[in-house]
Amino acid sequence: DLLVGSDHLVHLTHRAAAGVGELVPGGRLPPGTVIPTCVDLDRFRPADDSRARRRELGLPPGPLVVHTGTLSGWYLGSQTVRVGGAVARLTGGAFLVLTRERDLAERLLAAEGVEALVRTAQPEDVPRWLGAADAGLALVRTGFAKSASAPTKVGEYLACGLAVAATAVGDLREQLDGGAAFTVADDAEPEEVARRLAAAAARPDRIREARALAATHFSLEEGVARYADIYRSLGVRPCA
Repeated sequence: DLLVGSDHLVHLTHRAAAGVGELVPGGRLPPGTVIPTCVDLDRFRPADDSRARRRELGLPPGPLVVHTGTLSGWYLGSQTVRVGGAVARLTGGAFLVLTRERDLAERLLAAEGVEALVRTAQPEDVPRWLGAADAGLALVRTGFAKSASAPTKVGEYLACGLAVAATAVGDLREQLDGGAAFTVADDAEPEEVARRLAAAAARPDRIREARALAATHFSLEEGVARYADIYRSLGVRPCA
């Protein structure tokens, strides 16, 4: 009743929109718009010099792969740690876990025998840290419930010019085209994911490709415009 009685539906993903349509027989749903979690492309930007940024933050000078946020819940914590460690070994660089759950991260790293830098940052500082990295991980357990998932970190990574390896939750399989960013199976071999991610990070046009993906799929400006269109269609004036 809530769905059918709504004036307009907002879906995070096209897969979620299709799934909701299957739940309501007879096509009685109100109009809908897909608006994923978005990223401010002016705030999340590549660093002018990632090596200089690493020096500023006290990080090693070599290539850097990062995971931001929790390693618990739907996130594949052990797989993330294995892949991050494998990328660091392959590139001669480092693996950074940027999280408020330091104890959990350190336990996972110890259990897997992986060395990493574990740091905590305030939300407003996350773009600076991402500007120090070359690649990012977003490995979320897939399943029906995650068809509506649009991990915020994917757009943030891409906006900062990072190569990205992610699992195929939400619309990511269609959005990440296999150049600077790609999707993998939940149980993909960590060494193989690491090889693909290292190669993606080394692409000459990686930063441009990543930014283009962010602008195409996760632009905050586009998200705001879509909400404004919804309000106009309902005869409601959007907030200033």
